[in-house]
Amino acid sequence: MNAKRIITALLAVACLSFAACSGGEDDNKKTAQTTTETASGNTDSGNSAFSDLKGTVDGVKEFYSDDVEFLFTEDEYSEDVLIFTYGLEDEKFINATESFVVTECDGMLADTFAVINFKKGTDKALISEAAEAIKSVYVDGLVSKLSAYSPEECKAAENYVLKEYDSAIMLVISAKNADAIMSAAEK
Repeated sequence: MNAKRIITALLAVACLSFAACSGGEDDNKKTAQTTTETASGNTDSGNSAFSDLKGTVDGVKEFYSDDVEFLFTEDEYSEDVLIFTYGLEDEKFINATESFVVTECDGMLADTFAVINFKKGTDKALISEAAEAIKSVYVDGLVSKLSAYSPEECKAAENYVLKEYDSAIMLVISAKNADAIMSAAEK
């Protein structure tokens, strides 16, 4: 299982590298405009961090298939997934992170759930910068990867929800259940 995660992380990095090198400029602008509008409309600075990540996952797990694996802060290689797959490569993001849950999935699925809790007192600008890194590395890479193979999953990735809180970020991608997942996670 550990080898599978390492290989998955390496493949994700390779796909993201390929995605960065391919595609026309017009396609990238169109995708960025679509996803930026979705994300900017979902900024909420009045909510607090998710204190019970296991409980949060229990509330949303029913919306995800068995192909989606939830990785928590304490899981082996989870930090590698946060860094290499979700794009939080800069040490300042890792140092500011208190706890997180992120998903990995097999195949060509867009389904994603991620909550990253930041330490109390983390600068809002740093949280916004982390959200932008997730969008530009993970979401844009996912859209690029899926566009050639799965139009429905690509559309789900383009309609992502990336929400900032006082000390957390939540990313939800789901073709059918994004609103229900957000509601369940915020309970």
